[in-house]
Amino acid sequence: MGFFSRLFGGGKALSATPAAPAPVQPPAPRSQTPQERSAEYQAEKAVASAQGKTAYQVRNGWLSSADARAALESLRNARVDASDFRIRVKGAGVGVVLPDGTVIDAVSNVGLRHWNVYVTPLAGASHYRANPPSTHMARVLLKREPNNEFDASAVAVTTMRGATLGYVKKGKARWLAVDMDGGMAFEARMVKEGHTVVIAPAKVWATLGKS
Repeated sequence: MGFFSRLFGGGKALSATPAAPAPVQPPAPRSQTPQERSAEYQAEKAVASAQGKTAYQVRNGWLSSADARAALESLRNARVDASDFRIRVKGAGVGVVLPDGTVIDAVSNVGLRHWNVYVTPLAGASHYRANPPSTHMARVLLKREPNNEFDASAVAVTTMRGATLGYVKKGKARWLAVDMDGGMAFEARMVKEGHTVVIAPAKVWATLGKS
């Protein structure tokens, strides 16, 4: 066999490298129909109801309303300090972590007022053009308006430059106003997801904000 024959395999045709198979694309996920979404929600509600909770409470890992009230009453009787609480945010839901690690809905549990802690969605936010802070748990200011023509207990929430963002909900403003008028110093911060404000005495924020 000659040199070139030995070099190139004796004149045999070179076999072609087989082409790599085309990647298989996974099928696009099918979106749920309204009927399927409704059925899923009803099933979620049924599971929650069996636990004495709402679907929202189950989704966020919160105690039921009854258990939360009992837990707060027990902590109040034990004279537990607000510095033992922690704020936890999950999506638009704001919870308070209790000393034993359980979590309650911070917005609906008015019992937190016994520790001068108020968590409230803003009222009237759509009527004001000021942009809320984009940073999670950014500082905002509280402004008492005792001469407000609609509510003598009104507490406005403003940016650090004084632009009005909205008001504390009326039900909680009546308690907060008494505390503010009595000289208690509060600090307020806004949750990034949604127009919810967390209000607590300035002295407890060093620990309250740590979840």
